[in-house]
Amino acid sequence: MDSLLLIEDSEDVHEIVRSVFPDYLVTVATSLAAARKVLEQKHALAIIDIELPDGNGLALYSELRSRPGLELPPCIFLTAHDDLQNKLMAFSLGSEDFVAKPFEPLELRARVTAKIRRAEATPPKVMSFGELRIDPSAQRVWIQEGSGSRNVDLTVKEFRLLVALAQRFDHVLSRDRLLDEVWRGSAYVLDRTVDTHLSRLRRKLGLTGLVIESVAGEGYRLTQAKAPAPKGSLLSKSSDTAPRAH
Repeated sequence: MDSLLLIEDSEDVHEIVRSVFPDYLVTVATSLAAARKVLEQKHALAIIDIELPDGNGLALYSELRSRPGLELPPCIFLTAHDDLQNKLMAFSLGSEDFVAKPFEPLELRARVTAKIRRAEATPPKVMSFGELRIDPSAQRVWIQEGSGSRNVDLTVKEFRLLVALAQRFDHVLSRDRLLDEVWRGSAYVLDRTVDTHLSRLRRKLGLTGLVIESVAGEGYRLTQAKAPAPKGSLLSKSSDTAPRAH
């Protein structure tokens, strides 16, 4: 089930949002401090109240948006005041919707649904981790070396695993979440199959400075290697073009 993040301190708004989005898991944060812990996680969209008990929702989004390598969800801002300055700041942060409270629940649902559809239709950006490049839309992975590149040859499943982990860099993904995203709900995938694909992907990431860590009882995460990358990686020879996943 996809997640909607609601950063809002009003319990009445919590109930309204949950009632109009029964097909989503609504994750609630009631302050900036709580929001910082969950905003970096994967969400289909964030609904952010500008006026929170410990600060400004616009300032929080602006702060996190400036962090390199951090991909935030699309957002809609809520406010009790129809203020032009806040609207302009929200638009400058990439928010196409600014909803004044009180709002019509069905209108909010329509705005959220439309924004999620637009976000899903937008080709994903190339992700960069040091010299490693991942292009989800072109299904390409390579190491950039000056004007040239070095190919990382992945199977389709290995590529999907890498993208799923990279999109939540430094966050743990459960085995069930990986099964859902990579094998698309197939009922015939064994735990050993997942382990085998992860093991192969680990070896192919050997010289990239990234590692896939196992977190006991939780799942797996992609993170920065804490030691020099081992020799013997299965990276292919240098090439002037980025490779395609098979």
